[in-house]
Amino acid sequence: MRKILEFTLDEATNVLDGPEGRLLLEPKPSALLAFFIANQGKDISRDELIKHVWQGHIVSDGAINRVVAQLRKALNDTDKIKRFIVTVPKVGYRFIVAAETPVKRKPPRQSKKKTPQVAVFALMSVAFAFMLTRQNSLPDEAALMPRVSPLVRLSSEQFGPAISPDGARIVFSVRTEDGADLMMADGLATPPVRIGETGGLATSAAWSPNGAGLAYQYRTRDTCRIIWLPFGEGLNAENLYDCHVAGQMSLAFSVDGATLYFSERATPYDPAEVFALDLNGASKRRLSQPTAFGRGNHFIDVHPQSGRLLLLSDRAAGQTSAYEVDDFEATFNQIIAWPYRLDQAAWGHEGTTIVHPDMHPSYQLLETDISTGEPRILATQSRRIKEPARAPDGKDYIYTSYLHNRDIWLNGSEASQLNSSVMDYAPSLSRDGERIAFISKRTGQSQVFFNHIDGGNQSVVALPIEGLSVFGLEWSTDDKHLLVASSQGLWVINTETKNVINHHRAPLPIYGATWLSDNDIGYSLREKGRWQRYSYSFNAPDKETAHNDDWVFQVGAGSNQYYVDQSGEVSLNGTTTLLIDCAPPLYGRHFTYQAYAGRFYCPSANYDQIISWGPAQGVQTVGNYDVSLGQFAVSQDRLTHTVLKATSSDIMRVNIDR
Repeated sequence: MRKILEFTLDEATNVLDGPEGRLLLEPKPSALLAFFIANQGKDISRDELIKHVWQGHIVSDGAINRVVAQLRKALNDTDKIKRFIVTVPKVGYRFIVAAETPVKRKPPRQSKKKTPQVAVFALMSVAFAFMLTRQNSLPDEAALMPRVSPLVRLSSEQFGPAISPDGARIVFSVRTEDGADLMMADGLATPPVRIGETGGLATSAAWSPNGAGLAYQYRTRDTCRIIWLPFGEGLNAENLYDCHVAGQMSLAFSVDGATLYFSERATPYDPAEVFALDLNGASKRRLSQPTAFGRGNHFIDVHPQSGRLLLLSDRAAGQTSAYEVDDFEATFNQIIAWPYRLDQAAWGHEGTTIVHPDMHPSYQLLETDISTGEPRILATQSRRIKEPARAPDGKDYIYTSYLHNRDIWLNGSEASQLNSSVMDYAPSLSRDGERIAFISKRTGQSQVFFNHIDGGNQSVVALPIEGLSVFGLEWSTDDKHLLVASSQGLWVINTETKNVINHHRAPLPIYGATWLSDNDIGYSLREKGRWQRYSYSFNAPDKETAHNDDWVFQVGAGSNQYYVDQSGEVSLNGTTTLLIDCAPPLYGRHFTYQAYAGRFYCPSANYDQIISWGPAQGVQTVGNYDVSLGQFAVSQDRLTHTVLKATSSDIMRVNIDR
């Protein structure tokens, strides 16, 4: 045992005793603390940490930062002046406290004959060393002992796992050139087989409670259906419901299997609402639910015993709340509000907790107690976590673990001097063509990186709120400021001082943010089924102006301004219609249209070119580039865009012994 100021570390069990009680450290923070103690007073690089703590496995800077942050929190080393771990700029870390001489344990009294009680105690001691909690004191009775193991690990990208009620089969979606196919497997034991419709996008599989079949969503470019797929000889698939072609739905069966609950939106940018489909009478009804706005009521789960409905709803842009919905009583009540956005969650097995990913970009699976709001870590990964679900054994959970690596290209070639091994995206070129700004997750959170095109020092700006999703960057017309469009509104950065100088929020998600002049910013909101255009001066971010809603988006400044109307047509100054075959102006939350030097730019309809239109030149092809991510920028004679370099995912299981 080691004494470190007011703390004592038991290296055999990873238990840290301190002023607030006993805390079981996770394996990585415990190993990191032991390495720091052994190298007290030395400057330790990240490469040394990778070699000795991560045993040579390549991990991102963000993964190291998270473990250091966990250890600092365990040691209450969270003040500005650190007592234990200090950051050494451009090097790594230094542990500045000397541990006292190890405390020797008194040997236990030996018995000539091992009793059953001794054997049980030995087993409990071994199990105790593997328990994981977040920051709670150790429980007196049987505690959780999570272990993470792969359930499905293929060379393809798989997602959306659902285990059959008997635990014998798992269904998931696999990416294809046409979208996604459904696959079914017996975990790692046998190769998966394709089931259901192919050639489109098959997602959102939900098993019926008796395991007789499953429902899933199947979309093509022009159609959407919820399909019932029964398992049994002579049984045929059945179309349950014709849905809107507006994005992925959430599906869940009632406990008796007579009702299918689902979320649905009329268009990709209208709020989702939750409905119930009576499978006996094929009738649809709207559930009692909170008023839908923004993303709306977008995800639903049903507890397999109580039948209670868990509903995720965005009550403000970038913030999600959980509601309990009682279908029989036609009531709903809020049970948890998170200050960040969640896409999926699930009831815990006992119905007293909610299991969900941590804030974006999530590397942890959390279980939050409904009564206290306190989270506990169930799993920590070096890859991101999404889509949690219960395993049918009453104790374990499954989730999707994934990694997307995006790179930035300049003029058709990879910009290796800019890219890392993780996400680098949303590039924007300064108007003079000499600098580039982009988003990178190399530190774990989204940060803004500034570089000179021809080399020079790199500078980084951390955004004020953690957990942000960033959807686009744009330099101002005079290159003095950078606009950042995020899940928590708009930010403006001074490009010389690198200070974040203001923040503008709206009650709904912001789309199509762009500079209209040196000081003015325009954006659009989706309100009551229509787009509404707004603008404001970044010198007065709280004063916004609503404009004529005939025009949805606006790009460009000066004499050549380009407007997009409610039908998607583009015109110059609202008069001359552009005969140009562009992709839609929005790719998810990314705005794909821009203007430079009086010309209009967009991705082609097939996302295989960047095309432009000018008053004198008409339509021209700027470059034959794959812009399937919808992110590019032009300036002077330079063009930059984002490329998906690699993607992978596994379906994991958190094994919990109680």
